[in-house]
Amino acid sequence: MAAAFASVFIVVPFVWFIMDRDPPYVRSNGEITAAEPGNCGLFDGVSRHVNAPIRAGSCVEVKWSIKTYRNCPAASNSDNVVRHLKDSLAITKPIGTIRRDAPETESKSSIVKQYLVLPMPLPVGTATYTSSACFACNPLQRLFWPICIDEPEINFEVVE
Repeated sequence: MAAAFASVFIVVPFVWFIMDRDPPYVRSNGEITAAEPGNCGLFDGVSRHVNAPIRAGSCVEVKWSIKTYRNCPAASNSDNVVRHLKDSLAITKPIGTIRRDAPETESKSSIVKQYLVLPMPLPVGTATYTSSACFACNPLQRLFWPICIDEPEINFEVVE
């Protein structure tokens, strides 16, 4: 009887937690465009059009389409999104971390935006933005094995 109790109330939830690997959301259609400097805390008095060329040191908007499946908190109590930029010379640079919880609108499509200042110097040519966002949808993931969303990469052109 005790073995059956242990099986049902301990082993079954543990197996369920291990098998729970579905991400809280899926990102698609990533895009990077020039943004108003004020969105990044830059106040140079120059207004930017969304179709303006992207330059090193400028403010950009990173935008994805998001399909949310469930609401899960960030995997840690600190920043859970690590961002990198690979420049046209194939050098990858960390460009900071942020805290982002999963979007709260389940089973709906939405747009998620964030702003960042591109590093200087940044060579002219195609650059690639990547980020990894980690979430914990159950206690085992919070302690040992979070669900991380790494896709998609976003390519964009940097001009002089």
